Amino acid sequence: MLAANGFPKGSGWDQISEKLKDKSVAAKANYAGLKASLRELLIVNDKNIRVCKLKNADATALRDKISVACINQNSVFATHFPLPVPDNILHGMPEQAPIPVAKFQCDGVVGVLFSSIMVVEQRETIHAGRAGKALAADYETIIGIKKVKIQTFDALMMSKKTNYLYVLTDAHQDQSQTARIGLQSSMAEAINNFAGSKVVNACANLFPTIQPLYDSDSGFVKTLSWATTTSSGKYEWMRGGGVCLREEIAHKAAIGALGGGFKIYGIELEWGLDEVMGYTPRPMLSVVGVYRMLYETKPHLGDATVWGCASLNEFEFILKELMVHVSGKKTI
Repeated sequence: MLAANGFPKGSGWDQISEKLKDKSVAAKANYAGLKASLRELLIVNDKNIRVCKLKNADATALRDKISVACINQNSVFATHFPLPVPDNILHGMPEQAPIPVAKFQCDGVVGVLFSSIMVVEQRETIHAGRAGKALAADYETIIGIKKVKIQTFDALMMSKKTNYLYVLTDAHQDQSQTARIGLQSSMAEAINNFAGSKVVNACANLFPTIQPLYDSDSGFVKTLSWATTTSSGKYEWMRGGGVCLREEIAHKAAIGALGGGFKIYGIELEWGLDEVMGYTPRPMLSVVGVYRMLYETKPHLGDATVWGCASLNEFEFILKELMVHVSGKKTI
């Protein structure tokens, strides 16, 4: 994003800021372009996603609602957007449900970005010096859980051509299931309030997409969770970019030896997109269930996660790769 908007390279913002003191360097920096890029980043970067298929009337009404909706520019979120609310202001504010802060559109979707203030549980390692010698002596690792106030950036994304609605909520590497479900429920309620009716209802089951994603030749498989028919569980992962587990020697040998006697319940894929200013975007899609789903009569997985997108175009690309296994068409 920085390179695409004319900013100098640097290891961290402090170094970049120092270089910008040179007037000839600063003259090349496109701050307006960087703000526009940041808007897209807040919409699509690292998101849990739920897929809902609406009735024709609801889909048309929601698109119309988005078209005519006015954003309250006086809210604390909108006045700072696309920057986050400063910490000194955020910490003094109460929890707040998601409210619209901006509208957006791309080739295939229209949508509304929401923001809220939530208190979530955050896990962190407590170093021995802080825990005290007596406690640290008995434990190799001490994990603390504390409540942290955060600002969320979640989105309502509606297809321009189909009846599919996408609910996007912030994803974090250490996010608990409780936190994830809480964000999704809060966002579903906010979208229903925005629409004036209960448009977010049952979400699509994404569990059946896992095997087809593996069987396709699209993307690079980076991690795979699977089990043999004799109940042996496997978790495999590939290091580095541009390498695929499907082609890894040991994996191919194992799959071949099983002769189809295996079932997959989790997959993560990466795509290498067109180079931008010397950088190759590598967004990822995670569709990961749990082992017991393999033996349930009707296993249901309500969400997937999209990692590492920096633009709406990149996000649309990943959505199409998922939706071809949901709707049968590579369209959103």
